[in-house]
Amino acid sequence: HASKGLEFPAVILADAAWERSRTLDTFALDPVAGAVCRLPIDDPDADDPQPFAYEWATSLTRQRDEAERRRLLYVGATRAADLLVVSGSLHRAGERSWLRQWLAALEIDPDAEEPADLVSIRQYAWGECSIYLPATPPDAALLVPGGAAGEVSSSWADAAYRTGQTIPGVEPALPPLLDEVAADPTAPARALTATQIARLGQAPYFDPTSHGWARFRHSVLHDAPDALRPLPEREPDDQQFRRIVGEIVHRALQAWTLPDNTPDDALRDRLDALAWQQGITDPQQVELAITTGLDLLRRFETSDIRHQLEAAHQVYRELPFVYHTSQRAITGVIDVLYFDGKRWHVLDYKTTPVSEVGAWFNARHYYLQLGVYAAAVAAQTGQWPEAHLYYIHPGRLIYVKPDLWQPALARLDDDVRAALEIDSISGSSAADEG
Repeated sequence: HASKGLEFPAVILADAAWERSRTLDTFALDPVAGAVCRLPIDDPDADDPQPFAYEWATSLTRQRDEAERRRLLYVGATRAADLLVVSGSLHRAGERSWLRQWLAALEIDPDAEEPADLVSIRQYAWGECSIYLPATPPDAALLVPGGAAGEVSSSWADAAYRTGQTIPGVEPALPPLLDEVAADPTAPARALTATQIARLGQAPYFDPTSHGWARFRHSVLHDAPDALRPLPEREPDDQQFRRIVGEIVHRALQAWTLPDNTPDDALRDRLDALAWQQGITDPQQVELAITTGLDLLRRFETSDIRHQLEAAHQVYRELPFVYHTSQRAITGVIDVLYFDGKRWHVLDYKTTPVSEVGAWFNARHYYLQLGVYAAAVAAQTGQWPEAHLYYIHPGRLIYVKPDLWQPALARLDDDVRAALEIDSISGSSAADEG
């Protein structure tokens, strides 16, 4: 489970024939069956009848173990970017083993396969699969190119080689399925998040620009530590404090918690809890965050976008999406998607503490992010939506025309490759994020 979210050029699932065999203790507490007890059996040759509750708990444990092993198999297999190797002994593989499950998924009946010392290649819709079912143990000639009879070679039949010892004058060889893997240096960017896309879109506006590319690169490759920023005191005009208040209002808008549809005490309690979640603990600063948040929410209530959302035929908030390009998959959450009866609209809230004029300037940082949102919606609805940004602090709604985000979307794959191929640059810039 620790590998979730990570990806590697090659992944090996060794000894996939192994099955976990677990029995309950004499006394056990099952979350469904409750407390159960196993009865002692004096005669080892006699049957082993146990109370129904114990047998039930045993069955539930096996089902949970099997489900967990399936989840682990999925996580392990999907970490491979270029090559996945699954190996194991068919003679020891039970029906619940990873090896049997994998063969079943490939629609391969191992009992009908004839052992052979050659690798067979099978084509599937998702790619190529190599099957190796040896009739005899691999010999030195197969494992070491150029190996000949009488020469000292590295063979799996050699006990020293199996235990990892080196043989003087012999270069260790790879098993037949482990030939060199051509790893794509941009493989980690095959799956990106909307936050990473936002960083990519902001990169050209850094000074110098190379810092923006490096910031995106670090978020994908994790080849540099995150920048450390000191936490300033929470003063009323402090940028950090304003950003936190913007995030509090953002959370309230996600739940559509507004002054005119929520009792005052309940709304204040909600904003108080959100302030604590954002790390504000000083009572005076909490009260200031609540007061400021209420003012921003009241401003939103009187805005045009609020009336558009109230009049919309369909409204979806916090909508997850997956968008596929020719080279990568992008995942994220759209703040608001709504249909006004004629067109779909994408709305993204921004917490950046800017002025009304600054909002127009800052909006260009998010052209690419809005383009990805629009493309994801178009892929599902067949219609390109209109894209909007709502800046919480100035209360400004900005319509972003297609001719602004379309060029950024068209450059997406080229920009990703360019950002990952530049040299890593230390340092970062405090660009605003939404």
